Amino acid sequence: MAADGQIVLGLNVSATTAQISADLSTILDGLGTKQLILKAAIEKSQVEKSVASLVKEINQETAKIGIEVDPKSVSKVISQQQKMASMQKELVQQMDRYKQAASDVGLTLKGATQNSFKSAIDANDFKAAKESLRSVKKEIDEYNTAIKKMNEDTKLDFDIQNIQSKFSVLKNQTDSVKTLFKQLEQSQENFNNATSNSQKLQYYNELKSVIGQLENEYSVLKQSESALAIDSGIKKQMQDMDTYVKNLKATYSTIGDSAGAEKLKNAIQELDAVLQNVNRNAVGGELATEWEAVTEKVNAAKRAVSEYRAEQSVIGKKVNILDSISEKARTMKLNIDTSDINGAGITELSNKFDELGSKAQQLKAKLQNLDPSDGEDVQNLTAEVKELQNEFANLSKSANVFKDTTSIQKFTVDIEKARSKVADYANTYSAIKSRPDLMQDLEKLQATAANISTPAELKNFNSEFDTFNSKVIQAGAHCK
Repeated sequence: MAADGQIVLGLNVSATTAQISADLSTILDGLGTKQLILKAAIEKSQVEKSVASLVKEINQETAKIGIEVDPKSVSKVISQQQKMASMQKELVQQMDRYKQAASDVGLTLKGATQNSFKSAIDANDFKAAKESLRSVKKEIDEYNTAIKKMNEDTKLDFDIQNIQSKFSVLKNQTDSVKTLFKQLEQSQENFNNATSNSQKLQYYNELKSVIGQLENEYSVLKQSESALAIDSGIKKQMQDMDTYVKNLKATYSTIGDSAGAEKLKNAIQELDAVLQNVNRNAVGGELATEWEAVTEKVNAAKRAVSEYRAEQSVIGKKVNILDSISEKARTMKLNIDTSDINGAGITELSNKFDELGSKAQQLKAKLQNLDPSDGEDVQNLTAEVKELQNEFANLSKSANVFKDTTSIQKFTVDIEKARSKVADYANTYSAIKSRPDLMQDLEKLQATAANISTPAELKNFNSEFDTFNSKVIQAGAHCK
C-alpha cells in the first residue's frame, strides 16, 4: 500500500515491447529522472534485485511530489519483455532450421521471403514472422514434391522420343518448331549433365515446358496438314467427277424420252453445270461448302442413274415380252395369210393376231414413258402385259397348226379329209336318200365342211359329223 498522501503509479502493460518501453519512458521523462533501461535477458533473481533497487531510487526522487512507482508493474513489464525475447529467439531458430533444410536439399530460398521475416522480427511483428515461416516451409515442401515427381517420372524419355516421332511424319516444320527442338536438345543435355537436384529440376521443368510447346505446335501443324489433305482430297474428287460426268454423257447420250430418261438427263446437266461453276481455288470451309453443292448434284445423278436402270430393268423385261408377242403375232398372221386356206374363220384369226401385235406395240410405248416411282402405273401396266400374254397364249394354242409349214400342211390335209367324209356320204349310204331330214342335216354338214379354215372349225365339224353319223345309225339308214 502507498503512504498517505502519495499516488501509486501502475505502468500500462501493452501487447508489444515497443509500447511498454514507450509508456515507461514517458513516466520517467515527466519526472525528470534518468532513463530506465530494462533488459529481457536478465536472470529472474537479478531482475528482482534491479527492480527493487530501481523502484527505491525512483521513489526517493519522486517522494517530493507524492508519486510512487509500483514494483509489480515494473516486474510485469520485464516478464512480458522476456516472453517476447524468447518468442523472437524461437522464431529465428526455426528460420535457421528451415535454411539448413533447404541447403541440405540444394534449395536456395527466396530472398524476398527472408527479408520479410527479418523486417517482421525487427518490428516484433511475430504474426508476420510466422507467416513468412509458413511461406518458407511451403517453398521447401513444394521443392521436395517437385524433386520427387521428377525422380519418379519414367516417361520423360518416351515423351521426348514421342514428340520427335510425331514431327518426323509432318511434311513441313516452321522456324519456331526448329528453335524449340534446339532448346529441347540443349535442355536434355543440361538435364543429363546436372550435378545437383536444383539444376536437374530446373532443366527438367525446361524440358517439360518445351515438350508442351512442341505438342501445341504439332496440333496446329497437324490440323493445318489435315486441312490441306482434305482440300487436296476434295479437289481430286472434283476431278473424278469431271470424268464421271463425261462418262455419263457418253453412256446416256441417246436414252429416249421416258420419265426415267428425262430425269437422268436433267441430273447430268445440273451436275455438269455445278462442276463448271465451282470455285476450285477455294480452301478450307469455303472449299468444303463448294464440295457440298457438288456432292448434292452427284448424289442426285447417281439416284437418277439407279432409277433409270431400275426403270429399264422393269420396262426392259416387259418390253422384251411385248416384242416377243408382237414378233410371234406377225409370224402367225403371215403363216395364216400365206396358208392358201380360205374362210371367214381364218380371216378373223388373222385379224386377231394383227390386233394382238398392235396391242403389244401400244403397251410398249406406255412402258417406255413409265415413271418407275409411280407404283400404281407400274402395277396397272404389269397387269395389262400379263393379260396380253394370256390372250396371246390362248390364241396361239387355238391356232397352233399355223406355227410352221409342216403343221399347216397337215392341217390342210385334215380339212380335205373332213370335206371328203361328207362329200360322198349320200352315195356311200344311199339309204339316207329316202330320209329328207337326214339329207337336210347332211347338206348342212357339207356347207360347214366347205367353210372350215381354223382348227376350232374343224373340231366343231368333227363333233357335228359324229353326232350326225350316230343319228343315221339309229335311224337304220347306215347301210350301203
